Amino acid sequence: MRKSFMRTASWLMFAIMLVLPFISSAQSIFEVDNTPATTSGNARTGVAASTAAASESGWVRGDMGIVDKGQLRITQGTVNVRSGPGLGYEVLDQVRRGDRFPVIKTQSGWHNISMAVTAVDESQQPSAWLRNDMCAQVGKVIMVILDKVNLRSGPSTSHSIVSTSTIGKTFPVLGEKDGWTQIALISGEKMIERSEPKLVEYAQQDFMIAYNAYTKLVPTKGLNHADTQAALREFRAKYGIYSLLAKGSDEVKKVRSNPAVVDKVVINKANFTSTVYSNGKVVRIYPIAYGANPDGANKQKVGDKRTPQGAFSIVNKAVNPQYKNIPGGAANNPLGTRWMGLSAGWGGSIGMHGTSAPSSIGSKASAGCVRMFTADAEELFSLVKVGTPVIITSVTGKYN
Repeated sequence: MRKSFMRTASWLMFAIMLVLPFISSAQSIFEVDNTPATTSGNARTGVAASTAAASESGWVRGDMGIVDKGQLRITQGTVNVRSGPGLGYEVLDQVRRGDRFPVIKTQSGWHNISMAVTAVDESQQPSAWLRNDMCAQVGKVIMVILDKVNLRSGPSTSHSIVSTSTIGKTFPVLGEKDGWTQIALISGEKMIERSEPKLVEYAQQDFMIAYNAYTKLVPTKGLNHADTQAALREFRAKYGIYSLLAKGSDEVKKVRSNPAVVDKVVINKANFTSTVYSNGKVVRIYPIAYGANPDGANKQKVGDKRTPQGAFSIVNKAVNPQYKNIPGGAANNPLGTRWMGLSAGWGGSIGMHGTSAPSSIGSKASAGCVRMFTADAEELFSLVKVGTPVIITSVTGKYN
């Protein structure tokens, strides 16, 4: 009897050891599908992508949202849209909590959603209102240009708050009344139309003129001075227009479809910008913040709050990075929702990332990293890959 029991126990233990690796490697249904299929963001994972799905539609796992009246409302922070109904398929895009998309069909616990939005039916979409001076508009899309904006149920502050939005988010425009804009509460990214190159160029120049004026006032008059605040509003408004036009440019679309064509990213300490180049031409310029040390010099030791300078490259990328005990994707996470680590040494602690303190952009404010508006970090994340060269200049604008 004892021998029989021992044989049974031995076989049971063997079976557990055999199955355990497969159990531990399986993905829980409670995990959010928000990890890129590859760190480079370019290669497929081995399962052929569906040609039809890759064009105007994509697949989202069923537990990532709620279907209501034929539309999927995303309920998780950041969610991958894949080319087929499974985790092995290529990541086509990422959507965020609150975004809504028409459902084409449901299969094997996944929703096939339409990613193309050509028009917005007000009667079919939840909507809200915000003041015109809180956003920039190009065509039928607006971009929020303030740090935190209340979206209301009607065109006045007496109406209830429906939601809040952070800087850089886009929405389709439904109408306008008494200095207020009505928007559909879905992402406006898919409605951004193609931009003429000259319009992008002029908007870029206007943004840089306003931004340079702002960054010069910050160290002399301080962030809270009336002149600085006026310059901040001007820079944000100009940048909103430029951002929307840049998103619709042929160059940005080309780089997004193939990050390998990016020559380099140049972080310019002299004018607080990060510039993406492809084939020697400027594709996109982003405002940034860098090391808080007043001298702005090259990093010399841990804790000196300086940003290193020189020629580096992107060595890792992460969606919703965790910071100490702050979970990834949290509103108070100082890294925002994207991390692009650099080969700058210092224990791998230097990178480009979003921020929970957007008011710091345009100043020396970080512990050594390069901060960006979180929406900008998300866009840059889609334009670069592991291995993309990154050059950080000195405060004089030189590479060394």
